[in-house]
Amino acid sequence: MVETEILPRNFINVKINNKIFVRALLDTGANINAISEAFARKHHLKINPCITDATVQSASCTNFVRVGSVNFSVK
Repeated sequence: MVETEILPRNFINVKINNKIFVRALLDTGANINAISEAFARKHHLKINPCITDATVQSASCTNFVRVGSVNFSVK
């Protein structure tokens, strides 16, 4: 595993659904992009439940359970 320091210049400012402004670190090499359930609920993003249980492994080899999917636009 290659570890690289994440610097402030690595983040970008994004607008979600034309109303929520956040700083984000997008992983262009990832198969999925993940947000926390707390973030989705805080910003009133509709969580579509998973049909089957799914465990996802992060780049740092941490496992987490996927609770659903969220569709939103990023600009």
